[in-house]
Parts: sequence; structure tokens; C-alpha cells
Amino acid sequence: MQESFAYPLRLHHRIVECYGFPVLVAAIEKNHILVLNWLYNSAAHFCELPAYWHSDLADALVGGEVETADRAMRDHVRFGMEDVLARLEATYGHGRPLNHTLAAEPATPKKTA
Repeated sequence: MQESFAYPLRLHHRIVECYGFPVLVAAIEKNHILVLNWLYNSAAHFCELPAYWHSDLADALVGGEVETADRAMRDHVRFGMEDVLARLEATYGHGRPLNHTLAAEPATPKKTA
């Protein structure tokens, strides 16, 4: 794994540990979600992260302002989501918003006489 990814991986893992929710730590470790995110971003040639992306997040989390930390974490988790959804809609949406495609009820088979 590239060193450029090793630091953010450790940072994300530590943030989850500090949150104090061991079930979330276990789920992230079991599902390798951070590694899968990195692989997707690499394979999809996803955009570069903003300058100081992780250090600004760390500063917000330890700064003592709950609202600032909350907003920074939400922004961090959601970064790039619109691009990912747009790519998925273009590939799998067939002209419909992806959330409609995923939420659609399966077609009920018609009864034949």
C-alpha cells in the first residue's frame, strides 16, 4: 500500500477508535471500507484531495468546538459523494436518478390465466 494512503488510513482508524464505538471499528476493519474507498478513488482517477485535507480535519476534531468538529467530519465523509453518484447514475441509472433505481420495488409478476 502506498505511503500516501497509509497515513490517512491510520488517521481514519484512530478517529473511529477515539469515537468510542468498538462495533464501528470492527465493522470498518472487517469490511475494509477505507481500503475499498482508496482503490475506487485510484481506479476511477478520482480528483485530488484539497490541500491540508486531513490536517484541517484533525485540527477541527481537537479544536474543542463541537459544531466545527461535526461539520468537518460530515464534510469529510461526504467529500466527492456527488461525483460518485453521478458516475454510478451514468453507468447504472439508465436515465433515471440512481436513488430511484435502487429504491424501486421489484416488478410484481402478472398472473396468467
